[in-house]
Amino acid sequence: MNDLHLHGPHGAAGLLMVVGDRIPRALLALRSGAVTHPHTWSVPAGALEAGEDPVHGALREVAEELGDVPPLEVLGTVTDIVTPRWAFHTVIARTPACVPIRADGPDGWEIAGARWVTRESAERLPLHPRLRRTWPRLMDVATRRLHHAELQDLVEPQGLAGILTG
Repeated sequence: MNDLHLHGPHGAAGLLMVVGDRIPRALLALRSGAVTHPHTWSVPAGALEAGEDPVHGALREVAEELGDVPPLEVLGTVTDIVTPRWAFHTVIARTPACVPIRADGPDGWEIAGARWVTRESAERLPLHPRLRRTWPRLMDVATRRLHHAELQDLVEPQGLAGILTG
């Protein structure tokens, strides 16, 4: 368990931004040399504050680390229960396109860069240990949710109306 470093007494949350192109892509962030598990790829993430739900915590962390992000539609959350008292929540959110992302939020020093990746290209990167364990499951869930959301868009002409904005 030492390789997973449990940060924050209330658990942690991260945001997996995905785009449902023909081949789904996800945004990963390269952790800077100033944080635990430096120079590994992960989702933008951090400790939850007392009473904060995973969706709001993940959105807060993204704003703190990346600054402005494109509009998001939350598709669901995958929870990894690490201990009986600590969990990591990955919030999966769809965005309309693979737009360039810069780490220019107030905590941007935690991130050395960001990149849109396919499932297969991510598996060749040095992933954070927790993400390495959960990556296949996260992408399976993301792909299913993207497919369902795209079918809904065909039925509901408003498309991304009612989305959350970053």
